[in-house]
Amino acid sequence: MKWKLAEVAINVPLYDTFLYIIPDHLLHEDLLLKRVYVSFGRREEIGLVINMTDSEQVKDRLGNFTLKYIDNIIDETPVFTHELLSLGQTVATYYYTPIGEVLFTMLPPLKNPKPFVNPHIGSTRSFTPTNEQIQAFKKISPHIGTPNTFLLQGITGSGKTEVYKLLVKKALEENKSCIILVPEIALTDQTLKRFTEEFNENIALFHSRLSPEERVSEWLRTLQGHTCIVIGPRSAIFAPVKNLGLIIVDEEHDPSYKAGDSPRYHARGVAFMRSKRENALLVLGSATPSIESRYAVQSGIIQHVQLNKRFNNTELPHVEIVDLKKEKSGNYFLSELLFSKLIETLNNKKQSLIFLNRRGYAPSLLCQDCGFFFKCPNCDIGLTWHKHDSSVKCRYCGFEDTAPSLCTECNGLNIKDIGHGTEKLEDTLQALLPQARILRLDLDIARKKNKMEKILHAMQNHEADILVGTQMIAKGHDIANINLVGALFPEIMLSIPDFRASERTFSLLAQAVGRSGRRWEQGLAIIQSFLADHFSIQTAALQDYETFYKEELKIRQTFEYPPFKRIGRIVFRSIHQQELQNFISQLKKNLIKQETKNITQLGPCPCPIEKINNQYRYHIIIKADKHLLILQKIQNIHKIFKSSPEKDKIKIEIDIDPTQII
Repeated sequence: MKWKLAEVAINVPLYDTFLYIIPDHLLHEDLLLKRVYVSFGRREEIGLVINMTDSEQVKDRLGNFTLKYIDNIIDETPVFTHELLSLGQTVATYYYTPIGEVLFTMLPPLKNPKPFVNPHIGSTRSFTPTNEQIQAFKKISPHIGTPNTFLLQGITGSGKTEVYKLLVKKALEENKSCIILVPEIALTDQTLKRFTEEFNENIALFHSRLSPEERVSEWLRTLQGHTCIVIGPRSAIFAPVKNLGLIIVDEEHDPSYKAGDSPRYHARGVAFMRSKRENALLVLGSATPSIESRYAVQSGIIQHVQLNKRFNNTELPHVEIVDLKKEKSGNYFLSELLFSKLIETLNNKKQSLIFLNRRGYAPSLLCQDCGFFFKCPNCDIGLTWHKHDSSVKCRYCGFEDTAPSLCTECNGLNIKDIGHGTEKLEDTLQALLPQARILRLDLDIARKKNKMEKILHAMQNHEADILVGTQMIAKGHDIANINLVGALFPEIMLSIPDFRASERTFSLLAQAVGRSGRRWEQGLAIIQSFLADHFSIQTAALQDYETFYKEELKIRQTFEYPPFKRIGRIVFRSIHQQELQNFISQLKKNLIKQETKNITQLGPCPCPIEKINNQYRYHIIIKADKHLLILQKIQNIHKIFKSSPEKDKIKIEIDIDPTQII
């Protein structure tokens, strides 16, 4: 008997699609690119129909399987485009990820649409583009609607956004649509503010803080061609825009463009894929470009345009580095120089930003009687003390408990906090400068609804004098009255055992320094560190990207890391330590027998943080000249894993082009 079949992708961690019989009452429907309800095992799942066929065409695939019927159809009209389906298939292949996981990451959740109303946007400052901005626009704009890529490298405060606006306006004049990616949800509102007055109703927002109903509404509005501009973080790269002609990736160096969970795609990489497939110009913008992007310029793969002047001709901030090995900190952990400049800035009715990339009150607690170090019971990591709510928390698994008053090992009372976090910095500043209005912004604060927006709004309106925070205050925010930036202990970032540690340190420091003096007069930045001579700190202080890039490139070449090699990473994790070790032991034996020509394999070995959330972790890092070699090696290892008797007790994570390896 010949059946009409639908090939269905389901959001499960399996690499196959699934065939279902189309029941008689749906034979008249065109199911392609619509969602359907299907029976999967013992449960009902939502699937996306990605192909229509019949049993004769796929008889070799059917074998002796008994097919099930589609239960029902969900959508009256397609919720996907053919272009997005093709892109999703490419993403799934490149990142070695199940197609169902990719496609359902692209789609909004299944909810009834609810129109999203953009909040009232206040007046934005008007600009007349500088000659440098106009020249950059003239170099880039002829390529709108072509699959070319430009790196727009502009120093902090050079006005890259104004070039973006000129490009968007030109694209709209040519009846092209645009996608604008920003690295953080917090920057979405700022970007929206800058674009809304000029382009208003053409804009759709894509980000996770919208309700599920609002996300569906924005998706459908875009799918139906009612919007020409989409703004949002990494997931906005999958927006179903019509006639795409321009993709902008702002702050393209930012690691938040890489997804931490499956599918572990990089929005910059997907933007490059989509640019090529849909003939859309790709513009990568940054003051501190990723090493890979800058090397692509050097290799002639992408084109380069620079903005070397701040938009209002103010000079870059003057930067002082305080070497804490030579000069003891004055007031607690603030150097005398930074403290005196804070007082001066406060007296001058200016604002200050103090950057410390560690949240909580202190990163660890130590019993001084017996030397016991308070660790998370679920992870190989210390507990962070949060004084304000008298708790200790693990930043990896979320474990939380009341802060101890006694040592759990010896019942001693002499418990000391070790190190500094943003809570301690806030308390210290408030004690030393009681007249100052001080705000703190870190992940603990940002989790509270609308709190981040209120804090940034208060800074914009000079309702606060000092903003203390982690890396989220260093990224892209444009606050006119900030004239002093303090950066404390950047060596915290350098201590992370990861090949990108220097790059991240340079980028965050340079970005933080660039928040100072963005309007009327030259600002000041003070970096205090015990590793003051490190090249990433020295070059960030000088805002000297080229010197940093050349030095970092030498290190990457020596140790065979990107951009000179492609890398992939496989993590095996399990709550069953013995079974995991048994599997790893057998895997090592199998890998020794395999040909490793043109491939470098590190591991399997314990991850730098071996245990997270009660799961023991081992990883393998694979290096090769070509992406295809990485995929082939991962396929071989995955095949070994699937045939292992321990596979049901072990989880596997595959990460192509990882941005961190801890």
